[in-house]
Amino acid sequence: MMVQVNCLHGHLLIKVILFYFRGDTVHVLAGTYTSQVVISDNGADLNDLITYKGKRDSVTIEGTGLDSVVFITGSFVEWSGISVQNSLSDNILIDGENVTVSYCQLLSAGEIGRAHV
Repeated sequence: MMVQVNCLHGHLLIKVILFYFRGDTVHVLAGTYTSQVVISDNGADLNDLITYKGKRDSVTIEGTGLDSVVFITGSFVEWSGISVQNSLSDNILIDGENVTVSYCQLLSAGEIGRAHV
């Protein structure tokens, strides 16, 4: 399985492909990232989630200029300790089943709201 993260770094667009398996945890290093994240793969069940985890209050996804910053369309996914801010619309858009968002700050979303489930 893989997730693709598109990150702006200076004037370059960098695509990072992460390979992982059901039940794995993807640890995100401290920092502020200007990116849009799409998570479309599925965990197996509630005991075999795919977890994306940052150290609380040290990982931020900056969404300035983006309609939605994080799209979670996969099921049995956990997003934890990663703050998302400054989208034009939704900071996190969830269209999967059995998705958990915890220990996150969702700040300064646009017209529609902070999270849309």
